[in-house]
Amino acid sequence: MADSRRRFRPGLVALAAAAFLAACSEREPILPGEREPVRPDATAEAPETLPALRIPPAQVNTDWGHLNGSTEHLAPSVALSASPALRWSVPIGEGDARRQRLISAPVVAGGAVYTLDAGGNVTAVATDGQVRWRASLAPAGEQPGEGFGGGIAAADGALVVTTGFGEALRLDPVTGGVQWRTRLEGTVRAAPVLGDGIAVVMARNNLGYGLNLDSGEIVWRLEGVGRGAGTIGAASPALRGPVAVMPFVTGEVRAVLARSGLTVWTAALTGGRRDLVRSIISDISGDPVIDFDIVYVGNQGGRMVALDRRSGERLWTLDEGSYSPALPVDGSVFVVSDAAELLRLNAADGTVLWRTGLPEWERPDRRRDAIPHFGPLLAGGRLVVASGDGLLRFFDPATGADLGAVQIPGGAAAQPAIAGGVLYVVSRDGRLHAFQ
Repeated sequence: MADSRRRFRPGLVALAAAAFLAACSEREPILPGEREPVRPDATAEAPETLPALRIPPAQVNTDWGHLNGSTEHLAPSVALSASPALRWSVPIGEGDARRQRLISAPVVAGGAVYTLDAGGNVTAVATDGQVRWRASLAPAGEQPGEGFGGGIAAADGALVVTTGFGEALRLDPVTGGVQWRTRLEGTVRAAPVLGDGIAVVMARNNLGYGLNLDSGEIVWRLEGVGRGAGTIGAASPALRGPVAVMPFVTGEVRAVLARSGLTVWTAALTGGRRDLVRSIISDISGDPVIDFDIVYVGNQGGRMVALDRRSGERLWTLDEGSYSPALPVDGSVFVVSDAAELLRLNAADGTVLWRTGLPEWERPDRRRDAIPHFGPLLAGGRLVVASGDGLLRFFDPATGADLGAVQIPGGAAAQPAIAGGVLYVVSRDGRLHAFQ
């Protein structure tokens, strides 16, 4: 893999350090006046008049085969109890550790929940909590924790898994046996998307692939423009009809024909919050969502855009980022921002209709240990956010009002899946929890 780190001249570094130390040695005057926080308190803010919101009827779905339940990442309105309780919990393997993270979301297909832990182990769990099988995908000679990440997709009897070892595999959903294994050119941190006989995969070294779903053969390979640093996780490609939307680590968004890899259009998502160092990283973290003819995508530095699906033309830009897919609903778009706020946006122009704060730090006095938030999803007529601080939170979609929470033992590690009126979420300590 190419080294994407910047190289500096020692002399320039020494001069910069000397200037910085000199500046720090001067006592900064304390100005009079009242101190106010940079960001508002974590409370709901909404204008007096909000546009009407029609919540789609909740579906009792059976499968949730991709991230957010569809190849478009367009999460449906699904059924869930008004007061869900923990039904069962089972271990699925390795969780977070010093040099590895559990970042892969579960999927549900054919009466089983499939998970990928931080050690490259796939587990199939029946919807009653009984483990059916477990398979290690670590290549011979590799340390399991070195290949964390990747993801799972299931569709039409196919179960495809990508791993941090830089491989894509098709497994037998019943036994876990490997049907094919394809070596790629870089680490894979995101789940694939399956459609029209192709598995579309993004690798971390700015490469995209189309694999034959029957054989695993590489049908096409795309290289993004330039090089860039990425986050621990990664965004998955989205697919609607013949077109896949590919999110590259440099902030490039490219629409391609899924069967051939032929480029339809290219757009760029750059920029972020000026007061944050991380805004110089252009990695896309808010997975692309295709809502009919609009594509929503966000980065981790504080930028989100709406693009025309046919042309790639930018429709609007918002100075808010995202670590999860956006949720379009009836003329509104809901998103958990990079600044730990749940937002309702006007889908027509991206303006913020309300914002509700979420806890941002486990140690707020030192701004240490950021709390991850996954969602939102629309279940039982409410917005659902699963958080790393151990809470499954519920909110009113119309106003952003807090509707309560239940405990997630171990804290959420990835986006939940919902099927058959049950919410499944993996925790940071390597367990799968079912809420009903």
